[in-house]
Parts: sequence; C-alpha cells; structure tokens
Amino acid sequence: MDDIFEKSLNYAFDETRGYLTSCPTNVGTGIRASVMLHLPALVMTQQISRILQAINQVGLVVRGIYGEGSEALGNLFQLSNQVTLGMSES
Repeated sequence: MDDIFEKSLNYAFDETRGYLTSCPTNVGTGIRASVMLHLPALVMTQQISRILQAINQVGLVVRGIYGEGSEALGNLFQLSNQVTLGMSES
C-alpha cells in the first residue's frame, strides 16, 4: 500500500534519516515516554482531579487509555512527558 501511495504523493523523506513519522507535538527529541497507571482509589475518593492538576505543573500530562484526546476507562490513565522541545534524550 505504501508503494502505491508513494507513486503519487510526496512524503517527508530524507535519504539519510528516512520518513518523517514523529508527531509535531513531539518535536525536539521526538521521544514520548509514558506509563499506564491504574488509580481506582484516587478516583473513588475523588482526589484524582487534584492529582491531575499537580501533575500538569511538573511538565507531565495525563491522557486517557487510548492516548491524546481519549478519556480514562476503568480508572486507567496514561502519564507521559509533555515537554520535548529543547530536551535531550538523556
């Protein structure tokens, strides 16, 4: 399928680096490190919103189970870094 599209569409491609596949929101390192967390106690005690606000203040972001734009299901949350621009891989 890729070969068919490539015949009529111009991809962002570089002979050395390959295809541009990183999401623009990951510009910089292009690395998004994330972890799935199951937090039923925080949801049941209604403390989750307070925790989520604090997490945003330290450069992290919480998403739903399916990533950006999704909602948490079954008390599962995806926690990842928000800042990539100007950051090194280490």
